[in-house]
Amino acid sequence: AMAKHTDHSILGVIENMSYFESKETGNKEYVFGKGGGTKLADELNTQLLGELPLEQPSWNPKDFAPSIYQAEDRLGKIYSSIAQKVIAATNK
Repeated sequence: AMAKHTDHSILGVIENMSYFESKETGNKEYVFGKGGGTKLADELNTQLLGELPLEQPSWNPKDFAPSIYQAEDRLGKIYSSIAQKVIAATNK
């Protein structure tokens, strides 16, 4: 991994497009393979901060803002969890 060759601290790994979860069945499909984020985190001797699914954000046309997720939205909760882990890691 390129991150090994740079001279900076690595707080963790975020696996983007980790899986697709069917809204119909709730089944997760790992269209790009499974476990890549965990494998990279292990290789870099760091933590897996989160796994972001392939998902359209839920939005209301009145307050739509691309890439902004409401706190109660599933993706918003995942981003909030990642943020809390980053804050904890930087406060050590």
